[in-house]
Amino acid sequence: MDNILQQFIEQAENLRGHNANTPEFKSWLDNVIRYLKKKYGSSSDEVRAIKRIQFFNTQMVILSGEYENDKEFRNGIQQAILTLRNYQDDFDDETIVYKNNTYNKLFISHAKEDEAIVSEMINLLEAMGLTPSQIFCSSIEGYGVPLGKDFLDTLKKEISNNVLVLFILTNNFYESHFCLCEMGASWVLTNEQIPIIVPPFTFEGIEGVLPKNTQGLPINNKLKINSLREKIIETFNLPQQTMSIWERKRDQSIDIINNLIAESSKRLQENNISQSILLEKNKKCEGEK
Repeated sequence: MDNILQQFIEQAENLRGHNANTPEFKSWLDNVIRYLKKKYGSSSDEVRAIKRIQFFNTQMVILSGEYENDKEFRNGIQQAILTLRNYQDDFDDETIVYKNNTYNKLFISHAKEDEAIVSEMINLLEAMGLTPSQIFCSSIEGYGVPLGKDFLDTLKKEISNNVLVLFILTNNFYESHFCLCEMGASWVLTNEQIPIIVPPFTFEGIEGVLPKNTQGLPINNKLKINSLREKIIETFNLPQQTMSIWERKRDQSIDIINNLIAESSKRLQENNISQSILLEKNKKCEGEK
C-alpha cells in the first residue's frame, strides 16, 4: 500500500465540510498534485485526471437555499477520493518490492540478438545515474570484456554476490543455451536478480524456469521502470536527478524500444507467412508427384 496516497484519501474525507477557497483544501490539492507529479511524472494521465476535477462552479448559482458551489465541491472531493483509490489499487498491482541489498556493479544478462534493445536499457540505466564503469554488458562496446582479456574468466569475475543482475528476457534469450547457462550461474552466485520482459515475450514464458514469485517488469512499462529507478538509486546510493530530465530520457528510450519491438514483431510475422507459403508449395509439389 502507498501510505502517502492513503493519507491524502483520509484527509479528503475530512475536507467535505470545507469549500474550494479554504487554505486547508488548497494546501491539500497542491500537495496531492506535487506528489503525483513526483510519482507518475508531470505530464502523466494520473496528474491530468486530478487537475480535470471540478471543485467549484464559477456561476455561483443558488439552488434550494444551497450554493451550487458547495454541491460542486462535495462532488469534486468524492471524485478525487475515488480517483486516488484507483491509483492505490494500481500501486498495489504494479509496485515491485525489491530486496534491500547494496551492490557495486550491475550485470546485464541478455541474448546478443537483442543488442539494440539492450543498448536502450543501458541508456535508461545511465539516465538513472549509473556510470559506464558500474554496468557490465558483454555485447555493447565499452561495457563488456576488455581487449586481450579471456571472455569466460571475465564473466566469472563479474558474476558475484556484489552484483545486481538484470535478465533481459526474450524469445532469443530462451533459445540460447549460453544465456540459460549464464542465468543458472547468476542464480547460484548472486544475491538478487530482476527479470525484465520484452514483449511479445510474457511472464507466462518464465514459469518453471525462474524461482516461483520472482518479480519482474515489462521493459516498456513506465511505472515499473520508475520503480526500478528508485531501486537503482537506493541500491547504488545515487543522487536524485531532476524528475523532468529523467522523464524525457525515459520516454525517449521507451519510444525507441517500442519501435524496435514493433519492427521485430513485423519481421517475425513476415517470416511466418513466408514459411506458410513455402509449406503450402511443398505440399502441392508432393501432391503432384
